[in-house]
Amino acid sequence: ADFSNSNGRFSPHVFSQYELVLRTRPCSGDMATPDDFGTRLESMTDAYLSDITACMEALPTFLHAYQEDRDHESILTEIETLESQCDQHNQRITRFITDATPRDIGLLNTRINFNESALLDFFNTIDVIVNHTERFAQEVHMMKPASEADVFADLESIAVDIVQMITQFTQLVMEFIAGLTTGEDATELGDHIREIKQIESRCDHARNNIIQTVFEEPRQTEPLIYRELANLLDKVPNTIEDVGDQIIIIANDEPNMMTDITDRHD
Repeated sequence: ADFSNSNGRFSPHVFSQYELVLRTRPCSGDMATPDDFGTRLESMTDAYLSDITACMEALPTFLHAYQEDRDHESILTEIETLESQCDQHNQRITRFITDATPRDIGLLNTRINFNESALLDFFNTIDVIVNHTERFAQEVHMMKPASEADVFADLESIAVDIVQMITQFTQLVMEFIAGLTTGEDATELGDHIREIKQIESRCDHARNNIIQTVFEEPRQTEPLIYRELANLLDKVPNTIEDVGDQIIIIANDEPNMMTDITDRHD
């Protein structure tokens, strides 16, 4: 490059202008444009939620196989594999957010820039959902509770509710992320959050019923085991609800997101 001025002499001013162009010129290795950032974050989140859903759907299948004394270990292995994949998804997403510069995200995208720390906490809380699921399945396998007990069916019932809950959860998270990355259309999140809270309350009731039953009925020989398992499983819907509460906090500052959870009657 020629850094001389019109007189043929070296010009610091010309050099500085050239250096500025080099520093600000887009490179093929740049992470993403603002539009790419939102699209990629949505795509990565969708893949993450797909594996979370598969993990939750495997849970009632695992319990049913255990109760019928069929092969449940292969399903446990599937849950453990999905949990590991979810860890990888989470690490990929949090690294993507952490490594993004204001230029990658978009200087005017204050929804992401101002909420970066909250988003990292949000995704890390999501990862706890599958951690609790894996641990519960492992504890059932290790403790080997009596599957003929009536309360075992109540554990299965909670697992089925969790699958229903995760359907609302995935829709909630995807709409929330889309609302953050685009900020254009109004996004109604309250219906999903309200449904999640209703299912979580149902799971709490089932957990309490299990614990009360095993300590009141004389024929129950493993009350401590079932209390432990009921409390472990209940951590899954509790954490799902916690993620919904995090969304409410973040969305409160976003005019395009509505999180009213007031029960509406037609």
